Amino acid sequence: MRLVLLVVLTLSGCAGRGSFRPPELPELVAVVRPTAPLTAGELLLVPGERMIWDVQAKGFSIARAELMVGDQQVTSRVETGVLASTITSLRHELATTIDVENARTATAHETLVLEGKTTVIDAVFDAKSYMIDGKPVVSVPGVHTIHSALGLLRAWVSQDAKAGVLPILVAGQLYRLEVAQPNLTELSGTSMFRVDCRIAGLGSVSIWFAITDDHVPARIEITTTEGKLTAELIERTR
Repeated sequence: MRLVLLVVLTLSGCAGRGSFRPPELPELVAVVRPTAPLTAGELLLVPGERMIWDVQAKGFSIARAELMVGDQQVTSRVETGVLASTITSLRHELATTIDVENARTATAHETLVLEGKTTVIDAVFDAKSYMIDGKPVVSVPGVHTIHSALGLLRAWVSQDAKAGVLPILVAGQLYRLEVAQPNLTELSGTSMFRVDCRIAGLGSVSIWFAITDDHVPARIEITTTEGKLTAELIERTR
């Protein structure tokens, strides 16, 4: 889901949870409150693939997000630009080792630098639980990182896809992503699948996926009471 999700989760966290009130969600998301896990038979992450998104707020570019896919590892980097750094500075790097055979996350290594403070988080996963930095095991099945969640959504999205719930671990915090059934729509004159989601306690997310077999995530919008962030895909190579 994308890398811009991390920017929102982190920057929204700076404001403090106590002052946050989730925005009114699109009708589709508000009506469909799925409870079943979101599943797919594979993670659609293409070895050799590299994607870059420009993250914007109020028409200004504030960050750049880059993702690279290897045979069994996915890495990414998100960093605020010069303009945003006058308000807050953020750098996040994530490496996810993928269990390809079982279509799930195996391990994750995160480095988060926020306002000069560095936090490093290591996590290990199995089908039914996860554990962070040697802390007690948390029994939540099917937990993903942003990387594996993106691969699952790309494999899942289709006209017949069913709504579901996807737990995602970001910077040591577990979030519940409620995913509605995809809609066919257009983006800049091109047919796309639009998927509307809700992050419990945070806000709403809309993702536009290409209708081609690789289901490239071309655009992401995240809305909270603090405002809206948009990530536009500006480069993809493989």
